[in-house]
Amino acid sequence: MDNIVKIYTSTGCKPCDMVKNFFYEKGIEYIEHNISVEQESLEFLLNKGLMSTPVTFVGDNFVVGYNRSKLELILNNIN
Repeated sequence: MDNIVKIYTSTGCKPCDMVKNFFYEKGIEYIEHNISVEQESLEFLLNKGLMSTPVTFVGDNFVVGYNRSKLELILNNIN
């Protein structure tokens, strides 16, 4: 399973900053894809039927928005 954390964000998105800070505080590295400047990342989300940010992926699992309890659950796939 691919345990790389990928966070799809947009410019000026406060919940996006909260998700990034969550992983930073946990000491977990992530790859950020900003849909405001990366057309390919925007198309990726749209093709999945997702139309808001942030979206955090770990493997095939994902969390939409800043939901601390769901983010904690997704961490179980990393450890």
